[in-house]
Formats: sequence, structure tokens, C-alpha cells
Amino acid sequence: MPGKRRNSYPAAFKLQVIKFAEENGNRLSTREYKIDETNVQHWRKQKNVLGVINLRKRAKRGREPFWSQLEIQLKNWVLQSRALHR
Repeated sequence: MPGKRRNSYPAAFKLQVIKFAEENGNRLSTREYKIDETNVQHWRKQKNVLGVINLRKRAKRGREPFWSQLEIQLKNWVLQSRALHR
């Protein structure tokens, strides 16, 4: 849709919508909170992740790293190198 503005919502709001949707259904929650039903469906799938992140955080942005161990080692190496050169 041209001209439609995209919105982002904090995790606390998403969890509130999920709770309402579980009690009353997705369609009623979309009318109550004025959001798309696809958002509610997607958020309900993400319920476990949304429950553990910071409630003020807008979304779980980005994707999981392909080589998480390598990134951890690289981070440690950079921090050690910086500490040595100070």
C-alpha cells in the first residue's frame, strides 16, 4: 500500500496483545488494538522470545549469527588487544 506508515511496537505491547488474543481470539484483538491480524499471528509465534527480552525493546532485530563461537572469540581478541595497547 503506497503511503502506509510502518509501525514498531515494544515487547510489552506485543505481550499485552498476545494475552488478549489468547483470551478473545486474533480478530477481536486486531479490532481492539487497531493492528493487522498477521502481526498478532506472528507475535503469538514469537511469544517465548518476547517474554525474555527487555520489555521496552521494539523488536528482536537482526538474525542469529552464522558463527556465534567465532564472533565471541573475535570479540574477546579485540577487547584483549585494546587492553594491551592502552
